[in-house]
Amino acid sequence: MTKALNVQIPDETRELIERLKRSFGVNSDAEVLSRVLGLANTAVTVAGDKNIVTLTGEDADAGVTVSLDK
Repeated sequence: MTKALNVQIPDETRELIERLKRSFGVNSDAEVLSRVLGLANTAVTVAGDKNIVTLTGEDADAGVTVSLDK
């Protein structure tokens, strides 16, 4: 079942959503939100008791550590 969610989005957030659409290769805000929520859920799942996640990509030296408490 699908439910509508109406939100007011600040201009800065709108710009971020548009950038993520391009990065994810999707066309809708809903698909961006779905992917972002999936990513956030994964982060929370692996963060452990200290709520810290380290993200790495192709260049492992360019990793970033994120505190989910902030």
